Amino acid sequence: MENKRKIIIVATILIIVLSLLLCACDDNSNNNSSQSGNGSSNQGNSKSNPLESAYDTLFKEFGWNSCYTLGSDKSYLQVDTNPYDIDDYYNATNTQILKSAVTALKLPDYIYQRMLKTTAMQGRQEVTVNGITVSWTYHPDNGLEAMFTIA
Repeated sequence: MENKRKIIIVATILIIVLSLLLCACDDNSNNNSSQSGNGSSNQGNSKSNPLESAYDTLFKEFGWNSCYTLGSDKSYLQVDTNPYDIDDYYNATNTQILKSAVTALKLPDYIYQRMLKTTAMQGRQEVTVNGITVSWTYHPDNGLEAMFTIA
């Protein structure tokens, strides 16, 4: 019985030490990746990447929401007002998130207004302003989907 207790104690200590080491490694890799820029305008911290900064703004304003996504390489910000493709679905919060994304990226309001007036028959629309390209499409079954990229 005493040997089992010793084994359990040693195993517990080992798990704790390994967990701490993994956390420390993860923190170092995050710090190194944000400090070492490779010259790409699509990577780096939120101060140099307007898409990441806009994502942070959305997260602060709305919390986590499935309707907006930042690409894992931070090369795009996507907003989908109907992320689950429910027929004839409307969500005012998701539409407000789209408006906030346009505002956070310092894009003119006419872009948001054009998005709202887009019909399914018009297909994909695209405009580039202030170094940001935004393309969007609308369909009643899929909602309004917009993708923001650095031009």
